[in-house]
Amino acid sequence: MRIGIITLPLHHNIGGILQAWALQTVLTRMGNEVMVIDKKPIVKSWLEEIGRFGWQIIKNILGSKIEIVLPFEIKAQYTNIFTLKKLNLWGRRNFSELKPSDFDAYVVGSDQVWRPDYAGSSLNAAYLEFAKYWDGVKRIAYAVSFGLDKWTYTQEQTELCSTLAQKFDTITVRECGAVDLCRKYLKVNAQNVLDPSLLLDAEEYITLIDQDQTTKAGSNVFGYLLNGTHEINSLIKEITKKGNYTDYHIVDGGFQWSNILRRSTEQFITVTQ
Repeated sequence: MRIGIITLPLHHNIGGILQAWALQTVLTRMGNEVMVIDKKPIVKSWLEEIGRFGWQIIKNILGSKIEIVLPFEIKAQYTNIFTLKKLNLWGRRNFSELKPSDFDAYVVGSDQVWRPDYAGSSLNAAYLEFAKYWDGVKRIAYAVSFGLDKWTYTQEQTELCSTLAQKFDTITVRECGAVDLCRKYLKVNAQNVLDPSLLLDAEEYITLIDQDQTTKAGSNVFGYLLNGTHEINSLIKEITKKGNYTDYHIVDGGFQWSNILRRSTEQFITVTQ
């Protein structure tokens, strides 16, 4: 069976990339042909190109001795390598480019694909709106998440997504509370299951680490924080100070700007001799 996985845009989202790889791995071992549909956000691409053009102008003004590395290039320099090596990607600008003959089934999830402020304009696609008139296509939601224990959809979103959710063959969710949200607002029954990343044994991840050829960063502390707080940042600083480490951490999917600007290890701006 040809299966297309729909999840949040991968970018440098470490957790998102790992769950996509795990789900792809499990489905492939079941004998399926699997691809991860990594939709490229048009607006973000425009902004990146504008930023790249702007940096090039600055470089020309400052002279050839200045090498400028963009923030998103720093954030994704290693995750991109993993994504390209380990994931079977179907990359397009729009879901409208998909055709009924492309896949026999779509698996939506995991991650917070049903959270409006994360999914953004792709929320309808996460409910397979583009395939609403297709017959014979399997629709499966695996370990999807709303990200919150409260309902944040508008009335219009609720009505549309409820109609689309009722077309699914199977719906499973990542959190117990999401079962109630599905029943109350989407008018569908859902089952609570494990996130794809937990379907694999620890040895699978150890193998990934053993295969990795990336040069180690040295005496650094790396933190990947979904919701950074003052207390967590203070704890990181305390640990790094005691161990004489350099802290290097991501908060809410983006680097601490202070880290980028003040640490030569990030190579935000490198002066070459």
